[in-house]
Amino acid sequence: MSKTIIVLSLTLFTFGCSASLPYDDLIKRGGLFYRKSLEEPFTGTSTGTEVGRFIKGKKEGLWTRWHKNGQLRSEGSYKNGMQEGIWLWYYKHGQLQAKDRYKNGVLIESIEYYEEDGTLIK
Repeated sequence: MSKTIIVLSLTLFTFGCSASLPYDDLIKRGGLFYRKSLEEPFTGTSTGTEVGRFIKGKKEGLWTRWHKNGQLRSEGSYKNGMQEGIWLWYYKHGQLQAKDRYKNGVLIESIEYYEEDGTLIK
């Protein structure tokens, strides 16, 4: 019973210490993201126009970006602050625009491109 309480307490403490801020409340300096007016790289999640997780100032894991009209703009993953794997890009009206592959932050393959009406270009 006491082991369960300790594990539960540690889990709650770990997740409770993780901050959540609007993306616009963060600034980028020297390749790392910081909470405005603080010197320690940000660890936590962002909300708003860009939604995802930061670890020690670097983007990590799945990220989504939104157009101002509320439609999805892009979704993909970061690893150690760099785009990694398949990224999907969308037009402002929600139609898929492109599907790209990234490795270590570099575009290595443009897999598909679509017209605004959904017609496949490539």
